[in-house]
Amino acid sequence: MDAQSGGRRTVSLPRQDLKVKVDAEVHEAFSAIAEYEGLQLNQLLERLIMSFCLREQHRQKVLGPKIARLRISGNLGDYQGILPLALPADESNTR
Repeated sequence: MDAQSGGRRTVSLPRQDLKVKVDAEVHEAFSAIAEYEGLQLNQLLERLIMSFCLREQHRQKVLGPKIARLRISGNLGDYQGILPLALPADESNTR
């Protein structure tokens, strides 16, 4: 037990493997970025994924209560789950 864990015992979970496929151009650019940063591809990807997940967790924690107060149901019919970049135009407003 250490001071940071507040006296609690912590158990390390096994690290999970992740496979990613990208276009050749993206791979080449990502390789150049990793080389510039002095990292292996997997190290750079791990940092990016960790950063993204922590940022999203924080965003959800901050925005969740604000969105709940707006009473938005989140029901978008066919668009539950991952939303497209733009919702379809409201056909009642088009002429």
